[in-house]
Amino acid sequence: MDLILKERLLQLFRDRESNLERLARTIQNRIGGSGIQPLLLTRAQLAVDSALVDTQIALADTEAARRALALLLGKEGAPNLIPVTKLRDVELEDPPPYEKIIDSIKENFPNLVALRLGIGLAEKQITLAEAQVWDDFTISGGWTRQYGVGVWPNSIPLTSGYPLENGLPGQNSWAFGFNVPIPSLNRNQGSIRKAKVTKQQAEVYYKNAEISLEKDLKGLIISLALNKKIIQQIELSQLPKAQRVLNNQQRLFGTGGANLLEYFDAINAYNATLSTYYKAVADYRKNKARLEAYLNLGIRS
Repeated sequence: MDLILKERLLQLFRDRESNLERLARTIQNRIGGSGIQPLLLTRAQLAVDSALVDTQIALADTEAARRALALLLGKEGAPNLIPVTKLRDVELEDPPPYEKIIDSIKENFPNLVALRLGIGLAEKQITLAEAQVWDDFTISGGWTRQYGVGVWPNSIPLTSGYPLENGLPGQNSWAFGFNVPIPSLNRNQGSIRKAKVTKQQAEVYYKNAEISLEKDLKGLIISLALNKKIIQQIELSQLPKAQRVLNNQQRLFGTGGANLLEYFDAINAYNATLSTYYKAVADYRKNKARLEAYLNLGIRS
């Protein structure tokens, strides 16, 4: 849409430059070789020079927008990228009421959905941290066998008390135990506090995103209604009036009934009205596309 708008503005500046060049030639032909009105011709030539500068600036802006669009489309180096969409090829519609769409948008807006999942995860982390107040406990058990010692005279000490001819018999031993940490001083306070802070942060992020969404949506609806009103006013009233004034001044100047400054004023008024109209249409279509994206309707504008 930026490229479409800049192309229309470029064409507007080119038309203005062309009209002023014809005007300068008309004045020069009218004056001829006479030096009676050199100031009139000088003013016309200055207007042509100014229009030429405006056209060059508009051309640079248009080519910059064309390159930016080519980069977005992955067609870098395509200088002949020309949009086929018409600027005014859109039906003016009233935006939907804010109250009827905000709840649905909040429910389905991907950013808010992700943040709600983050809040849910933080709540689970709190539950996990609280459950870990009682740390892991251990249960142990075991069996060992101590084998006997050989017989006299080498293996059994004389002081053992066992008959020397039998040796020392083997023995079995059993062991059982468990370890349960009691949460007296360490109750996992750090992990619980961290999980609660994480949840608070997630809630703050969600609230901030929610407020930004509400603000953006309200601004879109207001802008759509305002742009629609501006477009209708220009189409129905301002643009026809500016065109009539320009035509009258052109006719009067051609017959000597109007001076050059009055003609310049008519040209500038017409160009300013048309420029405002182009920008209002472009803004309307951009805002409508953004609103349709919020509503998951795709880009129809």
